[in-house]
Amino acid sequence: MGVSLPAEVRRQYDIEVGDQVDISATKEGILLTKADAEYSECMALFHESVGRYGNAFRRLAK
Repeated sequence: MGVSLPAEVRRQYDIEVGDQVDISATKEGILLTKADAEYSECMALFHESVGRYGNAFRRLAK
């Protein structure tokens, strides 16, 4: 999913075109936070391993 942010907001929060953001639900609405690159890389590796070893993870979880 893509989200368009005004250039002024991107500059103020150091968000560049193509950067990933985390979305959190709050009582007031939604909160966008610039994603931590290291965390995003770890999550991508996790999702890749779940796809590759999903059956093994399910069996280990029992």
